[in-house]
Amino acid sequence: MGQLPEFPANNALQSLSLFYTNFSGKLPESIGNLKFLTNLELYDCNFFGPIPSSIANLSHLVNLYLGGNRLSDSIHSSLFTLPSLKTLYLGENQLVGKIDEFPNASSSLIQELDIGNNYLTGPIPKSILQLPRLEVLEIGENSFSSLKLDMFVQLKNLKDLDLSNVSLLIESDNRSLTFPQLESLSLRSCNLTEFPEFIKRQDKLVDLDLSNNHIHGVVPNWLWKSSLSSLHLSFNVIDFPKKLPLNDANFSFPMLRRLNLESCNISAFPEFLKSQENLEELDLSNNKISGAIPNWVWKKSLRYLYLANNHLSSLDQLLPNQSSTSSQTSSTRPICNLSQIKVFNAPHNNLSGTIPNCLGKMNDLYLLDLQGNNFSGMLPKFSKATQLSILKVSENRLEGKLPRSLVECTLLEVLDVGNNMMNDTFPFWLQKLPYLTVLILRENRFYGQIKHFKHKFVFPNLDVLDIASNQFSGELSINFLQATLTCLDLSSNSFHGRIPEEIKMLRSLKVLNLSYNSFSGEIPVAVQNLKDLESLDLSQNELSGKIPPQLTTLTFLEALNLSYNPLEGSIPQGNQFSTFSNDSYRGNPKLCGQPLSKKCNEDGLPVPPPPGEEEQSWLYALSTWKIVLIGYGSGLVAGLCIGYTVLNELGNKWVDKFKKHGKRNRRRSR
Repeated sequence: MGQLPEFPANNALQSLSLFYTNFSGKLPESIGNLKFLTNLELYDCNFFGPIPSSIANLSHLVNLYLGGNRLSDSIHSSLFTLPSLKTLYLGENQLVGKIDEFPNASSSLIQELDIGNNYLTGPIPKSILQLPRLEVLEIGENSFSSLKLDMFVQLKNLKDLDLSNVSLLIESDNRSLTFPQLESLSLRSCNLTEFPEFIKRQDKLVDLDLSNNHIHGVVPNWLWKSSLSSLHLSFNVIDFPKKLPLNDANFSFPMLRRLNLESCNISAFPEFLKSQENLEELDLSNNKISGAIPNWVWKKSLRYLYLANNHLSSLDQLLPNQSSTSSQTSSTRPICNLSQIKVFNAPHNNLSGTIPNCLGKMNDLYLLDLQGNNFSGMLPKFSKATQLSILKVSENRLEGKLPRSLVECTLLEVLDVGNNMMNDTFPFWLQKLPYLTVLILRENRFYGQIKHFKHKFVFPNLDVLDIASNQFSGELSINFLQATLTCLDLSSNSFHGRIPEEIKMLRSLKVLNLSYNSFSGEIPVAVQNLKDLESLDLSQNELSGKIPPQLTTLTFLEALNLSYNPLEGSIPQGNQFSTFSNDSYRGNPKLCGQPLSKKCNEDGLPVPPPPGEEEQSWLYALSTWKIVLIGYGSGLVAGLCIGYTVLNELGNKWVDKFKKHGKRNRRRSR
């Protein structure tokens, strides 16, 4: 969207809010001319460079939000002395160095200070610890000198304290420390080895994060503060008591909204979850939980449920005298209670049976990830799931056709049904999905020709198309693809004929895999137009003629495989071609020149080998074929789109981003 303009003197602007935009560039020094500015919100943009020193001139400024950019250099202490400033948010940048002490801290109006997620060093200025009105202090994810917990006790109004990933010393006499107003405490990644006992005395605690430490043992009863709403204990080796003193008049178990227990070595669903009727987010991924999911897990209140990488076998806990077939065909399966679910993430378990039809009717469902299980049958119809953006069901045993109802999911971005047994033609009807970015159909039973006679350039936002290892056939037509495509994998099908010249239109391609087909003719010179290409695999085809020397202009090419084609002549030299080994050209007996040992004569043809060497080459080719076939059988040779590997994280990162933005919005609404 461009850069900020220069601001003239005596500008009467009072509020400038451009958060979550694509503005970039350096912040102009002339921003200091906005003398009447009270609100400056430029967070989550693409600004870089130093923070303008002229901001110190903005004496009316109340709220300064510059976080979530790429701002660098140091934080000038003059920012802390702005006379009207209440909120200073500089987190998630690239700020460096130490912060100097600043004067008049005792008269400051600053209530919220966020300098976390930078590269700041040195000690925390004592001036910060003297801010009398400070309610929010976030300094985690920096490289400050070692901190003592009791340093912060003098901040009597503190409600939110984030010390994540700092060198923190909690001394034995700190057990009686009290932060009378503390509501949110994050001690994530602080090398803690036990539950900090000072938490006993924090009676207003709402949000507690002790994740990613070295805590071992049973969660103590005193941790369950009745005020708690959010508890994060992930990446600790913990367990829960068999019985809680629920009948004790002095013990009141909290009603949690968020509970994160990822990678805690847990072997069963904690029993106390039965009573958690307000739970909105539950993360039990990467544990050792096995068996059926208890029916009481499916809370109507749940919006985010993460169960990935366990040993779960069924979505349905069988009742007495109930068969697995009747439980899965019932319209009242307990999982159907998830009427408010946004994210259901349960990949890489042993879940079997059919995917519940009700999941296709969840109005708020954003992400559904069930890949790497043993689900069978057909995909459910998606008739009201209007918010569905990511659907990943690869590596199951699903059959039948892709449900045409997917066209109703108009926000769909990622569709991955790879490694199943689906039997259908190419789904051109998905072109109606305007945001579809990733389409993975690999290793199924899709068949037929891929030709689109009606329109050119459909799928307007498609980045990744992977249809490898199916039964597609005929001559290749790519007129329907857009120039924005970054990864195209058509390997292990039955395409034949020439590689179309139109390939040159796909100028954004980084990965192109056409291996294990029956393409013939010469390698198109037009491939030279794919200037961003990083991986090119044309192996195991019937391509003939010379390797176009123009391919040496592909300076980003890191992987090349032209093996097992009847190519001939000298191998082009220079640029990236000097980095490729014999493996790139194996099984082409008429090729010569580096890196092959075969030399070329004056006509660019191979010099005949000495007597006896031809037989050895033939035997070597046979042994190489064995290796190739072994690799293919185990799936090692099958092409994989690099772009999809990146986008595969989209679902998980979306939630993290949602949490961060939600936290900021809660602060701004105070």
